[in-house]
Amino acid sequence: AGRMARGKGLRTSPYVGEWVAFVTWSGRGQFAALGRAQTDAQGGFALSLPADPGLGQGNHDVYAVLEGDGSCERLGVFAWPRGTQVVLTDIDGTLTTSDGELLHQISDPTYDPQAFPDANRLMQTWREKGYQIVYLTARPHDFRVPTDHWLRAHDFPVGPIITAESLVFNESARTYKTAAIRSEEHTSE
Repeated sequence: AGRMARGKGLRTSPYVGEWVAFVTWSGRGQFAALGRAQTDAQGGFALSLPADPGLGQGNHDVYAVLEGDGSCERLGVFAWPRGTQVVLTDIDGTLTTSDGELLHQISDPTYDPQAFPDANRLMQTWREKGYQIVYLTARPHDFRVPTDHWLRAHDFPVGPIITAESLVFNESARTYKTAAIRSEEHTSE
C-alpha cells in the first residue's frame, strides 16, 4: 500500500484515478510484473500479492511505477517467517537528536536531520544479530519517501516504515503508536 502524489513533504497533491504498475527485479536480468492498481481520491493504492509472488523470504525492493508519466518510487515487501524477531524503533528523538529535527525538515525540505552518533551502527548491529528492523514513526505518510531516503543515506538497515495518517505530536503520537503496535500484534498471530 502507498500513496502517489506530486510535490514534496507536506505540500503535495494526490494523483487521482491513475494506474500504478508494480515490478521487482527478477534476478535474471529483467524486471518481473507483480500487478497493478488504480489510485483513489487521496492518491492511495494497494496491491494484494498472491500467497507466493515468487519473491521468497526476506526483504525485497518493489517499484511502484506511475503509468501516466513513468515516474517510480521504491517500496518494500517484507516476507518474514512467523516468529521472526524484530527491533521496533522510533525515528525522531530516538535515531535523530531531537523531535525538532522533523520540524526543521518540514520547514526546509533540503535539511538533513541530524542522527545521534552511531545510531545507524546500533541498528546495523541488531541486524547482524539476526533481528529485522521496523521503524514506527509519528511522521505522516507524506514523509515516508523522504524518511526512507534519509534512513538509506545514513546507512540504517532497510525495514518497514510505519507512518501516521497525519502529523501527530505528544499524546496523539503516543496514542497512535500504541494503536499501531497493538494492530501489528494482532496481524502477526
